[in-house]
Amino acid sequence: MITFHNDHLVSPVLCEILYHIVPECWHVPVVFRKRGDRNADTRRYPGACLTSHGGILRVEINLNSVLDCLPPPSGSKSFRAWYWTLYCCFHEYGHAADPNLETLPAGAYAAHGREYANSEALADLFAKRMIARLAAYDRRLCQPQWQGYVSIRLEKRFKNARSWEWGPGKSVWLSEVRSAKSGGQMTSGDVVRSLGLSWLERNVGDVGDSTRSTRTDTRIITRIASDLAFVYVDRGGRKHLLFAYGDLPEIACRVTASRSFSKHIATHPNSGSDGADKHRGGIVVFDERSGSPINAVFQL
Repeated sequence: MITFHNDHLVSPVLCEILYHIVPECWHVPVVFRKRGDRNADTRRYPGACLTSHGGILRVEINLNSVLDCLPPPSGSKSFRAWYWTLYCCFHEYGHAADPNLETLPAGAYAAHGREYANSEALADLFAKRMIARLAAYDRRLCQPQWQGYVSIRLEKRFKNARSWEWGPGKSVWLSEVRSAKSGGQMTSGDVVRSLGLSWLERNVGDVGDSTRSTRTDTRIITRIASDLAFVYVDRGGRKHLLFAYGDLPEIACRVTASRSFSKHIATHPNSGSDGADKHRGGIVVFDERSGSPINAVFQL
């Protein structure tokens, strides 16, 4: 049984997900805050932490801090806010499930040494497995239309973007509108970036060949995965295809089998000395956040 505090700040869907996805043996209370206590060392507000009060563990989620720092995957702001709220919750539950938590020497975790790295790796692995389990159930990760306090913050950010005629603010606002009305979470460009394909223009083809562009990659994505897409039709009658986070493994498989990519050997900036890593159809699909092959991420 999970006890939720200040759950009026979040969507009831989040509480239901944590209750049903996290194994019951690791259920600990969750406290949602608008902003937590400032860290004395870094003078920053931690996005999430696992604390102990009276010997009872509890997860603390600071929503402002999570919203102010949204790393990859790419996608609409509302999707990224939802994804990282889930990830932070699962990550802290990963610490609660760590069998070595009680045996850590005093100060070892704060020193950011080997114990810290091992504990964080286990928590990240737990979070990825929970995200993969949720994606197998619902490809949109059960993202609700209304996320509570986070949605209020996002609305304030987009308040003036609607009146802009051009620029990055306008494009972000349009992405939010299309996502909200269609149910999609990621554009084809977001899919390209999330699968690590946007650097193909610098590495494929003959030496010195830089004619391949990200636009070409997005067109290939929309062609091979159109049956998975959410369709948004604008006022001009143009169709925009959007995808869900759970579609990424299937799209990755289709990309590797596509003839458009099979004749190329893609090189990743973080690969070995020769820079050539082969995978299935002649391409390695990398996760945007970790830099590891996408298949290794989704087969946890």
